[in-house]
Amino acid sequence: MAQEWIGSKDADILRDERASGKIKTFFGVIAGTPVDTKMGVTSLKQRGHEALGLACSSTPEEQARMQIMDPKILTQRVAKLIEKLTKQGADGIMIYCNSMSTAVDLPELRKQAQIPVITPLDVYLDLARNHRILGVIAANNQSLAGIERTLQAGNPDCWQIGCALLPVVLEIEADRPPKEIVEKNKLIGVIEAMKAMGGEALLLGCTHFPYMKEELARYEVLPIIDPADRMTAMLVSGMVKGGPSLGNG
Repeated sequence: MAQEWIGSKDADILRDERASGKIKTFFGVIAGTPVDTKMGVTSLKQRGHEALGLACSSTPEEQARMQIMDPKILTQRVAKLIEKLTKQGADGIMIYCNSMSTAVDLPELRKQAQIPVITPLDVYLDLARNHRILGVIAANNQSLAGIERTLQAGNPDCWQIGCALLPVVLEIEADRPPKEIVEKNKLIGVIEAMKAMGGEALLLGCTHFPYMKEELARYEVLPIIDPADRMTAMLVSGMVKGGPSLGNG
């Protein structure tokens, strides 16, 4: 796909402001599609940071196929995006996609990168230490498996009750209202089932799903965990060096 910059400001303006010292830092965002790339840029902007993003694929279906069938090609594509963002002056990279993070060879990407690379998986290692059973909603089963491996690496006694929701991702991409998505897909019933099986909290294991967070929280079934705040803090501090070695490459 042709790469288009998605930024809190125009790419040229961000680069010039970074070079002139008008802004001290800005971060690169890589995600599966233009929609969740924009969500990642917006997430950083809302937390006080300028950002510039590149999408890895055109659609969720294309991204899912690459994750399952071509993880090596996906890793190569992400490496090229990291290189482009680094050349633009980014101070760190946020991979704003759970399923992509579980499919690529993260150790290899971090070895090649000249700047810190943060993913949701880095947050889950710490999260697992504070929970025994988590309900997890993700985009696909590839992502659920990777999240489970990460939780187990952080705490062998932490288990997940998972549900893959690619149809929900597609509806978010189509800009359906959150209330309509939650009701149509019976998501409160899904969360209630997770609670009945011992789930202590609901982990939003897809970066599309904060789009529904307020609507889901309205029902007060389980506490909701959105990793975005912790991801931003880790990126700003530059604390992620090696990260979890859980890629597929």
